[in-house]
Amino acid sequence: MHLAIITASEAGLVFIAAVAMFFVGSIPFGLLVGLLNGVDVRKAGSGNIGATNVGRTCGRAWGIVTLALDATKGFLPVWLVHHFQWGVSLIPGVPHPDVVLQVAFGIGAIAGHMYPIYLAFKGGKGIATAAGVFLAAAPWALLCALTAWIMFTVLTKYISIGSIASVIALASGQVLTDPEAFRDRFGVTLFTIGVMIFAIYKHRGNVKRIFKGTEPKITLGKKPAQAGGEPPSPSTH
Repeated sequence: MHLAIITASEAGLVFIAAVAMFFVGSIPFGLLVGLLNGVDVRKAGSGNIGATNVGRTCGRAWGIVTLALDATKGFLPVWLVHHFQWGVSLIPGVPHPDVVLQVAFGIGAIAGHMYPIYLAFKGGKGIATAAGVFLAAAPWALLCALTAWIMFTVLTKYISIGSIASVIALASGQVLTDPEAFRDRFGVTLFTIGVMIFAIYKHRGNVKRIFKGTEPKITLGKKPAQAGGEPPSPSTH
């Protein structure tokens, strides 16, 4: 084995790719959907721009639309890298170039959603965008995450607990389902672990509220809250 030398230009291209995706990830679809419905979601419900708060304040259907849009901005660029092998074309000297470029795109998209440059770096928790990224980069790990999310959300009625369980299952699922998890696709494995750590960190407020008994539980058939008519509560996207 030999240690591959990455040139400055190749490192620069990886950095530019991540920055470009940061701007894409920063697109505040939740805010735009809310404004389309006459609601500034930053001033309603939990104040979060994610799909959960959009669903609360604008209706479940619009929450689903936001979820799909937030997921797409993570999925599409990462899928394009794999489908067209952009990594091989752009950074051929980098080991496993497609994996490296997928990770760079994924980090940029998720970071952009969590800290959108267009909204003074105040965004969502990145769950939906991360789901889109891993649908393209690690679909079996994502399936583990979705299974855990459904199971723990249904059992506990806390979306936040479901979200925390999902990112733990994501990292575990990548290790258990990808035969290249510690070889050619080790970059994806590290990525899932990093996402797990950051997502849990972003949910620290939810965890505190659960212990205090102030974290709201989901209820079926609940009507969407009017703008400004619901006390602050957490969102997970």
